[in-house]
Amino acid sequence: MTNEKIHTEFINKLAAEFDANDNVNYKYSTGKSTKQIINDIRDAVLFIKREKENNKFDEEWGSSFALNALALVAILIFAFATGNKSDSEFIETLRLPAYIISIMLSSVWIGINIEKTLIFKQIWRFKTAKIILSLSFTGLVVYCTAEASAIINDIFSIDPSFFPFTRSFLIAYLFFKKISILVYFLAVVGILCLINVILCLKAKWGGNSNVDFPFGALVYIVFICIFSYFALGWVGSNFNDEVLNRKVYSLAHQLDFNRKNPCSNLKEDEVSVIFLGPNQDKVLVDFNKEETFTASGFLEGIYWYTYSNNKLKILQCLH
Repeated sequence: MTNEKIHTEFINKLAAEFDANDNVNYKYSTGKSTKQIINDIRDAVLFIKREKENNKFDEEWGSSFALNALALVAILIFAFATGNKSDSEFIETLRLPAYIISIMLSSVWIGINIEKTLIFKQIWRFKTAKIILSLSFTGLVVYCTAEASAIINDIFSIDPSFFPFTRSFLIAYLFFKKISILVYFLAVVGILCLINVILCLKAKWGGNSNVDFPFGALVYIVFICIFSYFALGWVGSNFNDEVLNRKVYSLAHQLDFNRKNPCSNLKEDEVSVIFLGPNQDKVLVDFNKEETFTASGFLEGIYWYTYSNNKLKILQCLH
């Protein structure tokens, strides 16, 4: 604030020196020549320019640091969620939440990188692009909701609204799976970064030591490779169509089924139920032998547990 005041005084002094009006309310006695005042103004302009450049650099560096930290955290959490099975039951219970968090952080990382590209910035200036993109994402959410409902209905043959938590998880998974194709767009940017790194190495090999090595581009390439494997490789291998229904079935038992019920006709059976209707006089009963749910079993591609749709019954709940 003090520097701004000093620079403003230089300009006011110069204006006062060129002021030919004798009736001005104030007039500075500068004690400096016009040339000296102009030099002071030049110094002030250069100072302000340097300040803006420094602020811009600090902002970009902070943004890059935060983005790289986000990617590193997502990778570490993902490695924990998909690591070797532990003997600790507590650690095993943390794997599934950690996996969900890693997906969320990965989606944020992908979205930010797309938003930072010059092409996106130029397109996003127009309202038409914002409207179309918003409608596209809304349509994608609706489509994923319909697909999730179809999967749940195919497994349990009842209204998917009775499985709100399972459906929400499934919608999030399907949405991430659909937008993971955007990784190809990031891969194109990664190729440009690779070209930049190669040109830099070539210049240094040719004896030009004034070229700064693009560490940011190298970090971006590494993260693109890791996240491409995560989004397109690991997810596709461990949540393919062959095992997805069985995993959704297992997840529904963990999130939406009730292990206890007040039905007198089911007291002797150790079964899980879903209450149907506002009066809860009917229940969906699962007579399948209930599995022991583990995060590692849920996340693995080979899923051994099987169930029979014939053992899913809708019965009256007698009180």
